[in-house]
Amino acid sequence: MKTKKSVTVLALLIYLLVLTWLIVFKLATAPYELSPLRSINLIPFAEN
Repeated sequence: MKTKKSVTVLALLIYLLVLTWLIVFKLATAPYELSPLRSINLIPFAEN
């Protein structure tokens, strides 16, 4: 029974890590891919 519980906990941890990666990093794997994704638009309707 302990083995079954540990497998469940491991599956939950893997799921949470993948979900966090999807939400925060949007599937980016390299650091140079993260820079354009992490910009904050402080003036949302300003012209470029």
